[in-house]
Order: sequence, then structure tokens, then C-alpha cells
Amino acid sequence: ADAALSLPDAQPELRFWLAPDARGHGFATEAVRAMIGLARALGHRRVLARHASGQMASRRVLEKAGFCLLAEPQADGGIVHAVNLETPNDTGDDGGALRAA
Repeated sequence: ADAALSLPDAQPELRFWLAPDARGHGFATEAVRAMIGLARALGHRRVLARHASGQMASRRVLEKAGFCLLAEPQADGGIVHAVNLETPNDTGDDGGALRAA
């Protein structure tokens, strides 16, 4: 498993990967939410994430964590999503899913 928050040009971008036998147990969603919490703690207001156009499971993970579609497929085939860190979600879960920008 792998989850990371990179800071190209000071715009946080999230990436994650999970071994096939570990998928479907909520681990990726938990890791993505932890990275959102880290970005918030570092003072960032928005996080980007992308997935390949055929990766519907990755899209669902991002959506469960509060990300919304920002841009259709890019030149590299990635689909970009964003989450706004300024507004907590309706559940009040401060470190978890947040409303998207």
C-alpha cells in the first residue's frame, strides 16, 4: 500500500495505491482521509487527486472522501478531482471527508 501527499508548486496532490488483495476493505478511503487531514494541518486549503480514466474504484474512493470532479481526462489520461479543506462535511468529521471546491 502507498499513500502520499506531494507539493508540486505548493498545490498538494494526493496519490494512493493498494495491493489487489487489500482492496475492498476501506483502507484506501481511510488513507485518503488521513492525507486530507495532513494537508489541513499543514495549512492547505485545497487538495488535488487524479486517477486513470478506467479506475472507477479509485474514483469512488475519492468521492467517499469528499472529492468532486474538477476536470475531465488530461493529456496524460488522468481525471482530476479536488477537495476544499475550508468547509467541514455535514457529519462534522473534522479529519475526514470534506466538501469539494
